[in-house]
Amino acid sequence: MTVQAKVRCIGNSPPQNVTNGAMQTARFTPVSDVEGSNAEWSKWTPYGYIELAITNPDAFGQFTPGAEYLLTFEQAAVHVQTQDCDGYHALGRECNLPEAVPAP
Repeated sequence: MTVQAKVRCIGNSPPQNVTNGAMQTARFTPVSDVEGSNAEWSKWTPYGYIELAITNPDAFGQFTPGAEYLLTFEQAAVHVQTQDCDGYHALGRECNLPEAVPAP
């Protein structure tokens, strides 16, 4: 099953130098309009926040603040390594990641 979200870019950070090159951050929120073409869609997903760290210089500036984008979520088959839970355990939190997630 796939779920599609309509998001609006709310800003980009300027490219910054990091250890392995450069990085830019793009930030998005779901489109949530009371009127117009987005009103029906946005009543089902009224709030959220996505932040992407982009490390490919060719992708810098690809997201325009104020522009709207469609984002599709589709479950992928993933093998989760035990060390993926280490960060949770270091914070004293339980990690509920399965050993493997089968493709739908």
